[in-house]
Amino acid sequence: MPIRIILAERFSFVASILVGIVAFWGLTLSAFGQTTAVSALDVLDAMREAYNAFPPHTMTVAKHRTFQTIDPKGERSAPKFSEYLLEFHRDGARFDGTRTTSNVDAEGKKSKAEVEQLVWDGEWFLRHYSHRRGSGDKKPIIHRSSDEQNANHALFQGSLYALELNAFLPVDHQPVYETLRPYATNLSVGKNTVGNLLTIEGTTPCGYYKLWVDAENNYILRKALVQKGPDSHWGDDTLSKFGLVSIRYTFDAVLVETIDGLPVVTKAQYRYEIKTIEGKTRLDWGTFAVSKAALHPNFEALGAFRLRNVRDGTRVNDLDGFGITCKWIGGQIVPWIDDELVNAVDTSIDMAKQDPPIESGISSSQTRRSASSLANESAPPEEFPPDRNRAYAPILLVVVVCTLFFASALFLLIRRRTG
Repeated sequence: MPIRIILAERFSFVASILVGIVAFWGLTLSAFGQTTAVSALDVLDAMREAYNAFPPHTMTVAKHRTFQTIDPKGERSAPKFSEYLLEFHRDGARFDGTRTTSNVDAEGKKSKAEVEQLVWDGEWFLRHYSHRRGSGDKKPIIHRSSDEQNANHALFQGSLYALELNAFLPVDHQPVYETLRPYATNLSVGKNTVGNLLTIEGTTPCGYYKLWVDAENNYILRKALVQKGPDSHWGDDTLSKFGLVSIRYTFDAVLVETIDGLPVVTKAQYRYEIKTIEGKTRLDWGTFAVSKAALHPNFEALGAFRLRNVRDGTRVNDLDGFGITCKWIGGQIVPWIDDELVNAVDTSIDMAKQDPPIESGISSSQTRRSASSLANESAPPEEFPPDRNRAYAPILLVVVVCTLFFASALFLLIRRRTG
């Protein structure tokens, strides 16, 4: 057989094997491995669209939390247990959450519950505490602000309202898809063989992230792993600025159920590990379980997006820094002037009206002699010395005018802020 025919046959045989390998490799990747058809930005945008389009809803969630510390020598503290009852309403950007917290000792006894409500109605952020454990001032208080950033900061703190169920991880100030969108080019997309989930993975200035996203169930977040180092962004600064060395956070949605035709995470677990510059480690782990959930609820009937169960006279702290003292009276926030301030103003006015004695430093005999020497003057002697009330009349007038101007300005400012 000619050598050319033999070489051609061998070449075609090798070529067919290579084509088969390439085809098999391509099918394998498309089914189980890395995919280039979908970018990280595509997945993140799909998550954003799905979560933002989620209909108005209300949920009741039970959260069980265990907290423990490890000192630099490796000694573990006794674990502390807390139970939370989380009730929240969401309608687009509007949020209304109530958290009832009880500490549980080793014998299972619960402490007095602390109730906190946080509301963002699109215009005002309100945060009400029934009392605050561990603080000297245990009186109820309301914090108020018109800055949405204050609301976002409050939401992210300590995973207060089980917002992981809405892809809002406590390691950032915003939903995870918003955190990662600016760094989408740093991320790779794959397909997990278990559960047929998309994975997003990569290192960003905010840290290392790996997400498991259920594209077949409305792009809900099924699992998450976040690791941050000292230079990773955390809020408005880096981790080291808060005295921290590292953070490791995991989230796992262990049960997804269908409610009114939409998939909803109803059971989940998390674990938080924080290491400080001093060498301490803080461990925080627990579970979430949704007991009630409803879509398109009657928010008006529920009294949502406004404060509830607030005692009259509760002090209001204005976080915007205008310094206006307000209190909760009759279901509303109203300007309030403390009695001490009123008494201080009244005292100042009374002092201004008084006729203070004048020390002339001249004896009565000198006065008589001065009066006789002025007998030939055109002005009658009784006009000398000048009347003291007339001398202080301009000063009193200035005090009164200034007081009225200050009161008017304060009234207009209060009316503008509460209008």
